[in-house]
Amino acid sequence: MKIQLKILITKFNKKVVRCRKIASFEIMEFLALILLLLPFGFAYKILKRRKDLIYLLPSFLFILISFLSTNLEAFFEPDLFNFLEHLSIMLAGIVLLAGLLIKRIYLDKLTRKSKIE
Repeated sequence: MKIQLKILITKFNKKVVRCRKIASFEIMEFLALILLLLPFGFAYKILKRRKDLIYLLPSFLFILISFLSTNLEAFFEPDLFNFLEHLSIMLAGIVLLAGLLIKRIYLDKLTRKSKIE
């Protein structure tokens, strides 16, 4: 379900200079943002119990920024928030890879120490 906000068409000398559709607000993307916000209520308790998940938190935050900018682009600066959406998804992947590599290196050091002892 899409709610179209506006279509801007500027004509100059019978030529279309700029035709840009302002982004539409989608209910499913808003519901996905709400569902993504729910784990933040439990994040403190989860991270208190499972300290090994701390490496995934920065990636999760970038995904949250992506969903937030997806919803904001329907109302303010669609080009900027579209860029921010795709940038944050890219950074989420990079940070997830880096976090998992750091976790792997850390676990390898712990297992080597336990084998020596």
